[in-house]
Amino acid sequence: MTKLIVFLKYPTPGDVKSRLGTNTSMTFSSSIYKKFTTDVLNTITSNNIDAVIYAKKNESLNAYEKWLNTSLEINFQCDGNLGEKLIHSFKKEFENGHSKVIVIGTDSPQISGTLIKKASDSLETNDTVIGPAFDGGYYLIGINKNAFFDNIFKDINWSTESVFNETKTKILSQNKTIHILPKLSDIDTLKDLKNLISDQKNKHSPISNTDTISPIHTLNFLKEDPRFTHLFDDK
Repeated sequence: MTKLIVFLKYPTPGDVKSRLGTNTSMTFSSSIYKKFTTDVLNTITSNNIDAVIYAKKNESLNAYEKWLNTSLEINFQCDGNLGEKLIHSFKKEFENGHSKVIVIGTDSPQISGTLIKKASDSLETNDTVIGPAFDGGYYLIGINKNAFFDNIFKDINWSTESVFNETKTKILSQNKTIHILPKLSDIDTLKDLKNLISDQKNKHSPISNTDTISPIHTLNFLKEDPRFTHLFDDK
């Protein structure tokens, strides 16, 4: 039985997508983060994925419920760095009776139901699964309960280009097996947003909120922005 955890935080301007905000505005980066989150949650619900939200304690539960307007359960992340938060959330869901746990964030709105299912299926024959990001981090990590060890998330140089490799090394050092998913982009810059638009056009996929490619709210938001409108032109 697999449980999907979604890590997110309240979209206060300046607290989310700050790298993108420095090249646009903090208001824009907050708005696009909301669209990313909507697309990820829509992918989850439209594909009937068993999921729970772990939110950063930078706002009240009532504020999160009002913003997200979702039927998914919302828990708070523990205090500490990302590694400590991951350890806490994995352990909590294992204690809740789930034998396989997968964590994603909301920085990759193109993540699909099919990809999440492949990650879950891979844990039938592997100890872990990782979806590497082009920036050196990862957009997804999943672990079997009987293969979990705290050290996997300790002493990692978070928010650097070495996160994936450091994590992979830790897993292999414990003689655990890994299934590696296709790379996706964490959307952190204007270039990343432009690449997202290009990727969708090249795949000739309809802008739809059903299964495989589903950043519908993100793309529709970008269509209305003069900095990106021309990129949707088929000419």
